[in-house]
Parts: sequence; structure tokens; C-alpha cells
Amino acid sequence: MEWPTIIGGIVALLTAVVLPLALRKKKRESGQKTEGIIQLGGNIDYIRITSVSSQYGTNYFLGYMVSVPGGVARKKSRTRLIQRRSPAIWGRVVALQWRGDRYLAQQLNLDYQLKDRLVNINPDELKGGIQILPAAKHHYTIIKTAYRLPSSELFEVIDYLAGQIKSG
Repeated sequence: MEWPTIIGGIVALLTAVVLPLALRKKKRESGQKTEGIIQLGGNIDYIRITSVSSQYGTNYFLGYMVSVPGGVARKKSRTRLIQRRSPAIWGRVVALQWRGDRYLAQQLNLDYQLKDRLVNINPDELKGGIQILPAAKHHYTIIKTAYRLPSSELFEVIDYLAGQIKSG
């Protein structure tokens, strides 16, 4: 066989098989499943226990569901808590910052009462982080944490966050 024939065969194979596979829309299987829901009163309406399966195992998360009054008027993006550590290896947390939705992150960053509460929490409880996820379709906002039984201080912080979200 000659090189032009081999190259022509390779190009034909790529355009017929590989290119359509690369350009197709991929369906994502998240492996996310709701394990249970606990109804509460006050600022937090429900606590949803969610499992997420992957090739590395199953992780569990707690989602504190907060109803948004009057629906969501504007599109919000996910907001998360960032921990700044001191430069030494295994440094302690020296600053906390919210990133994501511009309005909500700015409001939470300027709330010094919330920062004081977060600083007083054991850093091991915040290892999974705190995420605020809008669920505009269902008129809820979800405050997501790792699956650990929260201390009373962490639960007070989550309840305070829920109150901030409900107030707008």
C-alpha cells in the first residue's frame, strides 16, 4: 500500500466515525438521588438528603431548602464560601469570602455578624464548604453542605443564611 491510500483511509475513518462521536451531545448521568426529606418550620422549609454516586463511591449532602417569596425575579448563580488560609502548610483559616452571584455575595461579605458566626465554628465542620444554589424552577434556594450532623453553631449560621435569602 502507498502512503496516500493509507492517509485517505484514515481521513475517511475519522470523518465517518470519530468526528460524529466527538460532536454529538453528551448525556450526563449525574447519579444524584434524593434519599429523604425532612420538613421544618421557620426560615428553613425542608432538609433534603442527597446521595451522589461516582466511580469513587457515594457521597452524601444535606440541602437546606429555603422558599423564595414571590418566585425568583432575576437569574441568580451559585454562590459558595471560600476559606483563606495562612501561608504555612496546614495553616489556619484567616479569612472567609463569598463568591458567585454578585448581589448575594456582596451582601453576605458585608454582613459582619455572619462572618463572626462563621469564624467561631470549628474549621473541620466547614471542610465540605457551604454552597447556595438557586432552584428557580421550583422557587427554592438550596443551602448545600457536606453530610455531617451540624453543630448548633453551624445550624444557627445556616438558619441565619436562610433568613438572609428569604429577606431578599
